Amino acid sequence: MKPIVYIFVFFCFFPYIDIINIGTDTQPNALVMSALLLFAINNKRLNLPIILLWVLFLFSLFRAVTSSLSVFETLKNILNYLSAPMICLAAYNVFIKMKFRLSFRLFMFVVLSYFTVGFMQMFVDPEFMTFLLNQGARGVMLGGRGVVSLCPEPAFYGSICLFFIVFSLLQYSGRQNLYSIPLLVIQLVFFSQSATSIIILLAGLLVFMVLQLLRFRMSYVLASVMVLILFTGFRGTLQDSYTDSRASILINEIIENPLLIAQIDVSAGVRITSSISPFLAMKHNAFMPMGMGRYKDFVSDLYKEGHYPKLLSVYIVNEIGRLGGGINMILFHLGFIGLLFPMAIYMCFKKNLRNDKVLLAFVIFIVLLFTQIQLMHSMIGFILASALFLGKEKMQQSQSYA
Repeated sequence: MKPIVYIFVFFCFFPYIDIINIGTDTQPNALVMSALLLFAINNKRLNLPIILLWVLFLFSLFRAVTSSLSVFETLKNILNYLSAPMICLAAYNVFIKMKFRLSFRLFMFVVLSYFTVGFMQMFVDPEFMTFLLNQGARGVMLGGRGVVSLCPEPAFYGSICLFFIVFSLLQYSGRQNLYSIPLLVIQLVFFSQSATSIIILLAGLLVFMVLQLLRFRMSYVLASVMVLILFTGFRGTLQDSYTDSRASILINEIIENPLLIAQIDVSAGVRITSSISPFLAMKHNAFMPMGMGRYKDFVSDLYKEGHYPKLLSVYIVNEIGRLGGGINMILFHLGFIGLLFPMAIYMCFKKNLRNDKVLLAFVIFIVLLFTQIQLMHSMIGFILASALFLGKEKMQQSQSYA
């Protein structure tokens, strides 16, 4: 059983390794291994957040019947909805039943693997190890973009760094995070140079600081002021060093005029439109389920009717394809029913949200899942299982002290 567990964990942390060449970015390897684990584990443990994830999967089956997407794309969406509950259930039972823990040494091996490949691509050979990925890699060192490491494109490299930051905050001590998180931030900022991922990290930190201010945690507010002062002081140096990078150009333009963020960069505009699509659906469709395959038509109709001229342009509308993402996709497809997903996430984290590390992990995780991260990304279910198990451990400890 242990070899299967380690293969499952490997695929969770390396979700883009392409083995059977099915033509997708995020591979279903961890999903397949989770099915094998669940078949082998007796008396599987369930709880309410995992049940909610399964309920969402069942609703997705109903919506798939009326899907206007191709059969292949519809099947991918169904597997997206299946991935989170399946991987979460398998990982949670591995933690509970088999007492499995991912040691910090193994986690650092994963982090250093991405770091090494990213370093080699940045300074030696841009195509280093890209044969392991679907279609090699996209956007490596092109148009001010960074490298991909073991991901299909720089944006996905940045997002995997964010997932690892969340996992590290959940699982390891503050001292251990002093080793892992700086390495991940270096990869995110200097190797992937993903504007989207950098903005997600900054947005997560901003929301975290606001929450700390509401909790009257003045030490965090003072720290954020110091960081802002340092950033202002070194902004010129950083701008000179990365003047040609796509991330630098986009962030500087956002600082100058935040209202034009979607018009500065077509890719950024597409991602932003995708992220806020459920809120547009709330306003224009009374938050009712939209179903699969309606996204492009919906956005095109808004553009033709003259809505949101600062957000939507002919370039962005033409670039928009199918809707990708996590929370945003579910809320668009399922409407108000999709609220079960953020509710399940909150329930996984809630027992430890008074812990600052867990609160920061929760905020970054939520912000990240509003971007174009496929639900089949194995780290989603694995992180939810980790948060659930952390909450169970805390409950057991409080009972033992009672």
